[in-house]
Amino acid sequence: MSHKHNEDRAGRTSLVFTLTFAVLAAGFALSVSLLTRPSPSSTRISTGPPLLRPVQIDNLSMANAKAGFAIGRLPGSPNQARMVLRTTDGGRVWTEVTPHLPANTQSNLNLTAGFAGSRSAALVLERSNAAFTVFTTLDGGRMWMRSLPIHAGYAGGIVDIQFLNRLHGFLEVSDPGNSMLPGAMYATQDGGRTWQRVSYSGATQNATTAASDAAAGKPVLGWLPFAERFSFRAIKDGWISGGQRGGPFGGAGYVWLFRTTDGGRSWIHESLPMPRGWSRAYTALSEPRWFGNTGYLTMTCWGLKAAASQTFLYVTHDAGRRWSQIPFIHNEGFQAPLSVDFVTAQIGYVMYGGTLYRTQNGWRTWTPIMHNEHLRFAALQFINPSNGWLFWPGPTAAHWEQTKDGGRTWTAWKPVVRLR
Repeated sequence: MSHKHNEDRAGRTSLVFTLTFAVLAAGFALSVSLLTRPSPSSTRISTGPPLLRPVQIDNLSMANAKAGFAIGRLPGSPNQARMVLRTTDGGRVWTEVTPHLPANTQSNLNLTAGFAGSRSAALVLERSNAAFTVFTTLDGGRMWMRSLPIHAGYAGGIVDIQFLNRLHGFLEVSDPGNSMLPGAMYATQDGGRTWQRVSYSGATQNATTAASDAAAGKPVLGWLPFAERFSFRAIKDGWISGGQRGGPFGGAGYVWLFRTTDGGRSWIHESLPMPRGWSRAYTALSEPRWFGNTGYLTMTCWGLKAAASQTFLYVTHDAGRRWSQIPFIHNEGFQAPLSVDFVTAQIGYVMYGGTLYRTQNGWRTWTPIMHNEHLRFAALQFINPSNGWLFWPGPTAAHWEQTKDGGRTWTAWKPVVRLR
């Protein structure tokens, strides 16, 4: 689960595109918009006394400690019955704000919120014909704006969306049946009404040459190296990262990090210093988490010893021009997953082996906050230094716990939805 921390998606600033053909293109765009302007989609509204029912949260995207959106469903209901929900009391009670969606097309929904205040959210719906539709709201889900269909040609793969503000956003889709994870990236400059493809894996027939040029600092216009995790720091400045796969990219010792400085239209390869003793390891990188010019990412290395891996932490203070490895808690092995969540440039949390660690000085020192062996497989999602959630998948439903005191104490989270 790519549980994307809302503040991350709201605060991770990045990208936009230079307008060309000033007069002719503007006139053409105006004529097209008058013919194909998307229509708003209102939320389902019914009357009658409210009924509170337990709800299973599958995807949480909070804008602040009180307000946010989620994708959820009633316990025991299928994925196709998932709802879009909104809360204003910190996640205790939710209200359904699902826009009118085509029947039987809710199996792949992706959500992000808080990019233009606590009442904003964007929802990606995958249609059965490999087309995608983006719904956006700025009023808490009372009214949704539906985009024109995006015919990507990829179905069932990674769907990731990030808005930087109420106008500028990015969308990525991929082909899950290919180990190279080819895909396409789209951008909007009008709040999600229309989307333009800015790069895709098939932009060049020679991916090996493209990868070589990108490694040499020669951007390949229109070419997306692969479709995986991405993060934009500013409208033009974005990053895409991932892990080991085949194709034209390097094997052991290769760093899976690419950067764009033109709004996703072209990408160049970025290098990181490999950790001592792991120079020939295979690697997987998280997407950077940005706080202004300061950014953090993790690199997981493996392949040197049987069943052994280790995760390292990197920081930049100059918007990604230089990255350096910084002290991190000792971790090793595939049997103890590690979850990292950045809250500010100075404060962050790590869950490893059932112990929750916190740093308050820019990751220079770590302090254990609590230990619970039953939480060793839990993932973190904090919205600020005090409020956060732990979640881990179960055989039928995910289990959640919530903290309001910076991780010292946790209580089972039992949200309810207000039905009518």
